[in-house]
Amino acid sequence: MLIPPFAFWGPVTKKIVRYFNPVGVQDPEVNKLARYKATRSGRKGSNAARDFHRYVHRSGKAFPVEISTRKIIIRKKVTVSGGKKRKREKVADYPIIRMSSWMKAILERHPDFMLGGHSPFVNGGENYKKMFEEFWDNYEYLGGDHPVFHLKSREERTRCIPLMLHGDEGRGLAKVPLLVISFQLMIPFSGPNDLNCSKHSFTTRLLFSLMPSDWYAKKDASVNGLLQALADDLTELFHEGVTISVDGEPCTFYGIYVACKGDWPWVRKAYGLSTGFASRRKCHYCPGQDSSLECNNLWFEF
Repeated sequence: MLIPPFAFWGPVTKKIVRYFNPVGVQDPEVNKLARYKATRSGRKGSNAARDFHRYVHRSGKAFPVEISTRKIIIRKKVTVSGGKKRKREKVADYPIIRMSSWMKAILERHPDFMLGGHSPFVNGGENYKKMFEEFWDNYEYLGGDHPVFHLKSREERTRCIPLMLHGDEGRGLAKVPLLVISFQLMIPFSGPNDLNCSKHSFTTRLLFSLMPSDWYAKKDASVNGLLQALADDLTELFHEGVTISVDGEPCTFYGIYVACKGDWPWVRKAYGLSTGFASRRKCHYCPGQDSSLECNNLWFEF
């Protein structure tokens, strides 16, 4: 067999690929997404976000949830005199997805996702009502001082959906920390006997908002603005709830905030704690300015 010179390998390879069909498993959806690289903007690497959004909407994969805005202080580059760009703090309409919007859209289209896999149209909704009743009865032993036990009746608690808040600073472009705030259901769509974090993040988290760390304003003003918007929505969701039509009758579901989780930097931002890695007082549960001794004593007592 004669091997062509190195200069001819490129043209020969192109001819071989042209006349032979590709082998292996072919995914038509992935092929549609890969078509972007064959376009003019794809070859230049420009307008990637625009083309991807067009693909998502064209293929019917977009979920119709309302995207709201909230005025908060952020830090972005602005053009100053001389055409130079400097980072300045300004008030901007920042995009968020409220939990009330998620609940309204999901309960109207796929209510079993919010109700532990149960449908409100089957057996009068007795399955999900029994599930939530059992959850709150068990939770009362751990958090009996939660407002849900004082402000909601036992019948209303059968329509109270327990929620968690999750925050984390991942890594974005150029390894810049990217804050991601999302909601998570205490009871997943697969039922109360399954973990609520065992599936893909797209099926277990409901995005609230995200923000790169170089947009943070001083004294955590940007993060506090997002959290204030989140708290206002959750407060309204606790008292007013979301009403949908079930068998022609109005049915109100309430979103109940139960817990917040995340890594230590996020917990410090979320709760406004002064303790941390750079502080002599490491633990906010321990009294005094230097908590290292108290933590050691607690460890030995344990």
